[in-house]
Amino acid sequence: MSNEPYLPARDVKVERAVGRFIIAWGALEREIDSAIHDLLFTNLSTGMIVTANLAMRAKLDLVHALFETLRCEDGAVWRPISEDWEARFDKLVNMTAKANAEARIPI
Repeated sequence: MSNEPYLPARDVKVERAVGRFIIAWGALEREIDSAIHDLLFTNLSTGMIVTANLAMRAKLDLVHALFETLRCEDGAVWRPISEDWEARFDKLVNMTAKANAEARIPI
């Protein structure tokens, strides 16, 4: 028996798709981090400290909680949010959380 780890046969289409997924996931995570920084009304350095070691589920929970808190405060700092936009935001958070959970299922 070999001590080498098993690697499946190379499949360029699969490798390209996995690479594209990783790039897209990184872009999504960067956008969520940016939303957290904005919702905390902080600068980039402080925001990076807050998000640096958070798992995706924790980031989603944090951005959702910050959004909910600011949305409910009197004298909100932005224009009223439409019910449609709220529904799309909640759907996006839920879809991202689902994709994050499914990506962790062992093969």
